[in-house]
Amino acid sequence: MSFSHGGVVLVCVAFTVMSSVLQEVNTEHSNGVVFQNFAGMELQVPCTVPQSVVSTASGCTMRCKAFPSCRAGSYNKATARCCLSSLLAYEQGATYLENEDSTYFQPVTVLYLDTCLQTDTVRYDNWTLVFRVLAGSGQETYATWTRTGLHHDHWLGSKDMKVGCVSMNSSKPCNTLFRSRLLDDWDKLKVKKVRVSLIKNSQQVNIVFNGSGSGYLDWFSQYRVLESPWQDLFPNNSYLFFSVAGHSPILRRFFIQANYGGCQNDRGWLVVVDGTMYSCSWERLPAPAILYSGSQGATVWQSSNSSKPV
Repeated sequence: MSFSHGGVVLVCVAFTVMSSVLQEVNTEHSNGVVFQNFAGMELQVPCTVPQSVVSTASGCTMRCKAFPSCRAGSYNKATARCCLSSLLAYEQGATYLENEDSTYFQPVTVLYLDTCLQTDTVRYDNWTLVFRVLAGSGQETYATWTRTGLHHDHWLGSKDMKVGCVSMNSSKPCNTLFRSRLLDDWDKLKVKKVRVSLIKNSQQVNIVFNGSGSGYLDWFSQYRVLESPWQDLFPNNSYLFFSVAGHSPILRRFFIQANYGGCQNDRGWLVVVDGTMYSCSWERLPAPAILYSGSQGATVWQSSNSSKPV
């Protein structure tokens, strides 16, 4: 994603964690013995294993188990079409369409945390999705992040959440925020790193934090930054805000801010605006509004390009 001056408006922000516990589980269950179904969706391309005609959906899943490269598939009961793929539906390069005659399936990751059973974790290499913000959804980001007991992990079996809501590609259709149960189990995960991915279509830039010994609220700190797209985001810089809660009275969350000086002089790096309690012109967008600095450092939000999409 190329840099431009001013605040850039994003479509979504995805939060992923790298965890030693999750890495061990992913290796142990790599054979994908158990499948979860998603009714009403059919894979289009790529069918990396030659398509075949089988008589039942279970026959299609058995065929997937027979091919080491198969990670997902779909079965159309009207045409008996069995499509097998090395890509999961939410990954870059996979395409699908809604079809009431079809059922999509993929392996389930099983994770035991004490007596807890966790399934349907969304993984990108060594990173696991724990939260995804959709701009303009009307849902409060911070209230959702901190809402213990709210889980969307069984998204494959839900008709209330589109597959795009767990994708790192914002061009895939999505209708809501995603919150994983893993946020509630943060202390058990042995989190090593946390990645904040700022996304527009299939492009993204990342901020990576040291997650070792952190809680699900205090990892977002200038003292934990390992990587960022900015040259001036370092521990001894001056920050007015740098926290998940941000400036709570005016609903500016995941807020990295250098200074206030009247709306025309407000300057920072990242903000998720849950509402327009204060309402500077630069944040008057459908909530939640997601903005980040498109320059090499902190930017004045109210610039000539303050609402320029990436």
